[in-house]
Parts: sequence; C-alpha cells; structure tokens
Amino acid sequence: MAEKRKDKFLEIARNAGADLVGIARADEIPLSYPPRPAKDILPFAKSVVVVLARQLHGAISNHQRYKPAIKDILMAYSFVDNAAARIARLLEGEGFESVHIPSTMPVEFLGGRNFVGEFPHRNAALASGLGTRGRNNLLITPEFGPRHRMASVITSAELDPDAPLKDEVCTHCDKCVEVCPVGAFAEGVADRPVETLKCRSYLTRPLLGGMKVRHLVRSMFTTKDWIGEVVQTLMLGYHSNCHLCMAVCPVGKLKPRK
Repeated sequence: MAEKRKDKFLEIARNAGADLVGIARADEIPLSYPPRPAKDILPFAKSVVVVLARQLHGAISNHQRYKPAIKDILMAYSFVDNAAARIARLLEGEGFESVHIPSTMPVEFLGGRNFVGEFPHRNAALASGLGTRGRNNLLITPEFGPRHRMASVITSAELDPDAPLKDEVCTHCDKCVEVCPVGAFAEGVADRPVETLKCRSYLTRPLLGGMKVRHLVRSMFTTKDWIGEVVQTLMLGYHSNCHLCMAVCPVGKLKPRK
C-alpha cells in the first residue's frame, strides 16, 4: 500500500513535469532559522511530501545569457507547484488535511539575514533522502546535483517516510567556492556557510529585496538598462542572474552525447 501511494505521487509529479518525490516525517525535519516547523502551518501535520524538478543544463550553464535560465527556473517552479497542488488534493480526497507550500514567494524579509520562505523545502528534502547539503549550501541530489527546484505538501496523513541518505553526495571539490564572483563561500562556516548579502548582491539584479541601499545603488550602476530589468522582474517574477555555483558542480552533470 505504501509503495503504491509513493508510486502514485511520483506519477502525478512526472505528469506535471517534475522528476522526484521524497517523503519525510513532519517532526523529523531539521529546523531552519527562524524555525518553520510543519506544525506551525498545519497543526496535525504528520508527513511532508517533497516534489523536485530538475533544471536544464543548457539554460543554467550559459552564464553570459541568464534570461533563459530565469525562464527555466520559472518553469521548474510551475512544475513542482502543479504537482504538489495535485498531491495535496489527492490526499484531501482521501480525508487527510493537506496544504501545498509553494516553491518560491511569498517570503519574509529579515534584514541582514535577507529572506526566508514559508517552509524549508531543502531541510524536508534532506530528511526525505533526496540528497545532502553541499558546500554551496544547496541540496545536492545524486541525479541532478544542485540544479533543481522544490515544493512541498504538508499533510495529516501518516505516510511511510524515506530514509535520509547515509553518504554525502557533495564531493567537496570546492569548485563552487572558487567560481563565486563575490567570494560568498570563501569564509563560510558550518552554521553559516554563505555570506548571504554578498550572494544576493550579485544574484538578484536590480530588484534586490532585503538589500542594503549601497548594494541597490551599486546594482543600478552596474546593470544595463536597470529600469527595464526591474519592469521585467515585476512582470515575470523573481529574477536571478548568477548560477555559477550550480553550473560548475560535477554531481549529476549531463554528459553530452557524441
């Protein structure tokens, strides 16, 4: 029965364009900062289903033209959100309260710590065995490395969980550290591996939510036609123009056919 249910979730995910599904116990997901436990969202939560969609290597690896990557990210968001919403509705159809937590916004702005989402998808994915935390602080999966997006379903259904991975997927090659244009990982430590403001000041231009004024001003003067970029951001959604730490990761990298 448990295998059939997991297979059904995976079928729904793949029909929606996503690729992987993992299941974790709600009370075994590591807390984020600030804490975002599943039971704060659904008081009777027992399980969390994580849906993951891969991103295209061709879009992510072309750093000189980042707009295709933005579009691919938005598509991955839509795939996982669509799949998670369908899974939540399937579970509620069986009589279990469920809520779909979107892959991206809304977020809460925290000043110096930048922003956090409604729920830590990455931590739920770690607990569900989809991957392990990488040197770049991203979830690294054996199949796709860090090139993916996630959404979650919190439910009152008691689902059989997947076991966390025992071995690290990240190879600690430090390629992500070396390629970072702003040195965001250079002095990282275990509890804070990324200097968030450094990363965000380069990652999101020119609409820098949560950024200090000096970062915004610098971005305005270093981004061509920044007004046009802002308009596009407002129309299309969250923009990111740097994917280098994802592009260089050797884990799950596509091997071009000859």
